Formats: sequence, structure tokens, C-alpha cells
Amino acid sequence: MSVQSVPLLSFDFLPARPVEIEVSPAPLTSDAGLLPVRQFDDRIRLTEQFATALHDPRDPRLSQQSLLSMVRQRVYGILADDEDQNDHDTLRTDPVFKLLADRLPGDHDLASQPTLSRFENAVSIPDLWRLRDVLVDLFIQSFDTPPHHLTLDLDAFDDPAHGQQQRSFLPVIYQAESWPTPQLVVIKVEAHAQGTNRRAVVINRPGSAVLPQAVYDEYVMRGESENRNKELKSELAADRLSDHRFLANFFRLYLHTAALNLLVRLRQAVVQGPPTPEQLGLPAEVPAEALDAPDRKRFFNRRRRRDPLGEGFACTWRTRLIKVAAVVITRARRVVVRLSESWPHLEDFLQVSRAVSGPPTRSPSGLPLRPWSPLVPPPIPLSPPRGGGRSVVNARGFGSSSTHPGGGAACGRG
Repeated sequence: MSVQSVPLLSFDFLPARPVEIEVSPAPLTSDAGLLPVRQFDDRIRLTEQFATALHDPRDPRLSQQSLLSMVRQRVYGILADDEDQNDHDTLRTDPVFKLLADRLPGDHDLASQPTLSRFENAVSIPDLWRLRDVLVDLFIQSFDTPPHHLTLDLDAFDDPAHGQQQRSFLPVIYQAESWPTPQLVVIKVEAHAQGTNRRAVVINRPGSAVLPQAVYDEYVMRGESENRNKELKSELAADRLSDHRFLANFFRLYLHTAALNLLVRLRQAVVQGPPTPEQLGLPAEVPAEALDAPDRKRFFNRRRRRDPLGEGFACTWRTRLIKVAAVVITRARRVVVRLSESWPHLEDFLQVSRAVSGPPTRSPSGLPLRPWSPLVPPPIPLSPPRGGGRSVVNARGFGSSSTHPGGGAACGRG
């Protein structure tokens, strides 16, 4: 016996027949693409190590929401374009977000906005120092062999203050002086049909006067790291620091940093090898770096079309993977997530899922390789805990260089 449901609404714009709206009792989600991200996170243990660095003063017998569960709520919410605490008043009942937090869809709800607010405001200065060390350690451990040295590339972005936030009126004094000694300047001048293009790089590295082209090429490669800065702020809303307390906002910055680190590592896991100009239908005898401006633009555009996720910003990952509707069914022995076979990006989902479902990678020491961590916020402007402590600043600035694949391509936002 079949039971016909009563439509909630009916639209008559379609000439052939009415369009009726019904409410389904099945648990639905709009973020099923976060599941392969969670699988990858389980391999590299990024959110787990992040949460382990936090001190939990609560009585576990009286706590329903673990620190790890709330960290995952916030980090995955940021990836899904739900960066505000208020967003989780809705997402706390979402079946996929419950799976991300190691719960079944029928288990009790996740943390609400007030709970998340108390969580962020309870973070202490020692917590932030430990988190900073975690991000630096993760970066170093991501190499098969620890690097002999690190290049520190410091950068910043504007973060507007709101209301009476702490440290909104921090005084800063600048003093400019002329150079006390002569400096080597590498200048590149181009003149072509589109006009002239002049660039200058001030450098003090040995050998720069002998190989000026190499100096300039390395500087150009560093420009890719600026995209990580843009992605952190514009794509993952790292300037959404609206808590009153400075320490709570600093912790928020770490949450956004963790989200970008997770995305960058995932890009590295799925990125395809760099194509040659010949593979993209461009002059084969000319390396990509030497293409003229129009061909260089065509090269990068075709490379992004060839590998949209390996070259994509967060908005591309949301469009092609994260933001997809699904039915979540809980059975006695498994949880079934049903995607639509007409979803145009189903193959992207399958490709990423296969890439992240392999065994965990091991480092030479036998420990799981830690995620590459290109983002380390600047040191806290307060005294370190007693007993010393390392003073560490940004490792490779706000992003990757051309030596790290999967950097990401802009989506025209921000």
C-alpha cells in the first residue's frame, strides 16, 4: 500500500504540469562533500592535534561537547563558508556535521552558539603558545627530511575592529630613514604590444649581481604565496574576528589557519603534475616562465581547467565538492550517504575520496607525517610562559611556493 503525501506548495509556471513541493522525513544535508575532507583529516590528524593542545578545565562528567568536537565544528564550518558561531545553531543538527564530530545522526546535537562562544573565550595564553608550537611542528614534520633552514616571509592583512574590541587603539610608531649603505637592485623592464612593465627587487644575497634573472624568477615564485594570504582572508574569512576579547579573536585566527592548512594539504594530495605548455596547446619550445603575457594567461587558465581542485581556491572546492545535498540513512551496521547520480561534480567527489582513502603516510621516524602548515600567525604580543619557550614566527609566510604543488587558483572573489 502506497501513501501519497500532501504537497506543501504548488507552482504553476510549468505549462506541462504543476510543480509541487513536499517535505521529506529523511535526514538531509547540504555539505556531504566534507566527508572526504574528514577522511583525510583522520589520516593526518590535524584537528586532533590542534584540540590536544588546548587545556580543558571542565568536569568531563558534566560536559556533552568535547574540545575536539567543537574544534571540528568550527574548522569544517569555515571550510563550508559557515564561519560564524551563529551558523552552528542550524548546523548542530546536520547529520553530516554530526558524523564529522564522531557522532551518529540520531545522537545528541552539537554545540550551540553560546557554547562555542564560551569555548573560544575560555582559551588562555598558554593554550595559544602551544597552538603556535603545534603549527610550527606540523610544518617541520611534513618534510621527509627536516629542512636545514627556513625562510621567514612576514606579511599582514587589514582586520577592521568593531565596537569596543580590546586593543582596537594599539599605538604604532613608524620611522623611515634612508638606506645607510648602497643596495643592489635587480630591475626588469618589458616593452611589448600591451605597453611597458617595470619591476624592481632590492636584494642582498650573494651572487645576485652574477645571476640577476634567477633573483627575479625566485621573487616571482614568492608571489604565489600572496594567494594564500588572499585565500585566508577573502575565502576563509580570517578577518571575521568579532569577539570582544583579544585572546578569543587570536584563537579564532588559529581556527581559520587550521582550516586553510587542512585545505592546502588536501590540495597537495589530489593535485596533478604540472603540465607542459605543449600539453596545453601552447608553444612547446618556450618554458611557461618565458611565455608572453597573453600566452602566460592562457597557460594558467588552461591549467586550472585541467585540474580545478588541485589548482582551486576554497570557493572552487565548495562549488565542486563540499556543497552537495545528500540523504543520510543510519542502519544497524553502517551509515549510508546517498548522492544524486545527476550531480555534475560526482566524479570530483569520487576522485578526492579515492585519493584520501589510502593508508596513512609514514615519515622516516615511523610517525605519521604531519600536515604542511604554511600559516603561523604572528607571535602573541605578551610575555611567554615562565620557564622559557620558543619564539617562532611565520614559516614561509602566508602560503606555499612553487615547490609545493596544489597552491590554488583564485575564483575572482575578494
